[in-house]
Amino acid sequence: IETSVLTPASLSNSGYFATDRLPGRTAYAYIRNPDGTWRTNFFTVPIVGAPDGGAYTTAPDMVKFWRALAGDRLLDAETTELMLRPHVEAGPHPPCTHYGYGVWIEKAGGGTRKYFVEGFDPGVAMRSAFYPERDMCLTMLGNTSRAMWPLYGKIEQVLDL
Repeated sequence: IETSVLTPASLSNSGYFATDRLPGRTAYAYIRNPDGTWRTNFFTVPIVGAPDGGAYTTAPDMVKFWRALAGDRLLDAETTELMLRPHVEAGPHPPCTHYGYGVWIEKAGGGTRKYFVEGFDPGVAMRSAFYPERDMCLTMLGNTSRAMWPLYGKIEQVLDL
């Protein structure tokens, strides 16, 4: 991941860091205890992530990722097109209408409304999307498992995405 994605896309603030040695500007992830108090997620996720999840990133780095992917700097043009082509119909309800290779695709009006990736673990959540018709990216990161999801939809509405 580091040599094939992070370095070519110049994702200088992203990586796989040990949860007990996070870079200084990293937000800790939090889980609500049954009594309403909060604790970090240190003992609920692997100490260091792997290619299937657990990477740390920033919203600006995700913009760099989408620009590098769309600009064929991560894959050649043919492979990028194959990755972003719908291969499986996921259902009629946005945003998950189709799936490509590693990305969700929301089709609308005969075109592609957005490509997106998302993930979550106890104490963290992320969705990052590229809207090709508008040439825009929207990324939201949360340091709890649930708080950012409703806000993401509201921001899409406000921005008319």
